[in-house]
Amino acid sequence: MSFRLEPATIEDVPTLVTIFDEAFAQDAIFHHIFKDVPKEVRWERDLKWYSAAFENSESNGARFTKVVDTSNGEVVGFSKFDVPHIVTAAQSESGPRNRGSIPEGTNVPLYDDFFGKVDRGLRKWLDPEKDTYLHILAVRPKYHRLGLGSRLIRAGLENADAARSKVYIIASPVGLPLYLRHGWKKLDEIVVDMNKYGGSGVVAEELLLRAVEPEC
Repeated sequence: MSFRLEPATIEDVPTLVTIFDEAFAQDAIFHHIFKDVPKEVRWERDLKWYSAAFENSESNGARFTKVVDTSNGEVVGFSKFDVPHIVTAAQSESGPRNRGSIPEGTNVPLYDDFFGKVDRGLRKWLDPEKDTYLHILAVRPKYHRLGLGSRLIRAGLENADAARSKVYIIASPVGLPLYLRHGWKKLDEIVVDMNKYGGSGVVAEELLLRAVEPEC
């Protein structure tokens, strides 16, 4: 099988939403946040969020890259890196991430707990005017274990190294081993007690840092 990387465009948004949903269908936190939101409501919300990210990419630093299966032209994965950018007063006030609307049926207490901790962690560690943030990495499940996530990561890290930029990510337990292999180190932890929100157990996601590679 052969694949190529290309910049994603706003025309890819419906496909990117589908890929994200497939890739994170078993994620404990996302499942419990949105499990009571009708699928069509989530779909419309996510279309708006991704479209806005593309439309405002010059001001928010969003850079989307897609993986294309050359045998059929299918988009099978993508990444979203937020590169260093000037932060406006409005962006600073709205928080590190613009998360879009909260649809009816959302598990709001879990949403507030998890994303509140995410935002506090990013405010503590990440300087958006100097640092890079790997916000999303998603590959269709049937294309897992083909090295596509690593290809997307390497492309983003090459750009970060060229800019002498540190790279942060918040890693789920499933994705953590992949990121550690690419040089990220554990920096902080986001812990959510799912028992409080209709789930079970405790989920810990790691805030990771990949330092700037030393110059040769």
